[in-house]
Amino acid sequence: MKNNELNFITSEKAAPPLTCTLSCRKLKKRKATIFAALNKKRISKTELANGYRFDFVMNEETEKQIAFFIEKERECCSFLNFHVTKDIDNKVLKLEIEGPDNVKPFIDTNINI
Repeated sequence: MKNNELNFITSEKAAPPLTCTLSCRKLKKRKATIFAALNKKRISKTELANGYRFDFVMNEETEKQIAFFIEKERECCSFLNFHVTKDIDNKVLKLEIEGPDNVKPFIDTNINI
């Protein structure tokens, strides 16, 4: 190697583990309450490149439940990204949950809405 050449060593940074910080008991309770309530109101689920979109019939109660869901999930699953939109007629509330490339199996197993 010549004196004016630099030798670069690159390494890919390991992706953070997709781990929920809730205890098993708390996750079980969340699945039985928050997730179950949203699952009853879900009208469709669409696969996205790095997650899913869940559609719900728009009403005030559902909007509050989704806001509460996002607040709670941000506390234990910091690697998830949430995006909420309403359709033009305010009849459908769309919740997108996305994350790293390998997030879909995590969502399927742990966030069954």
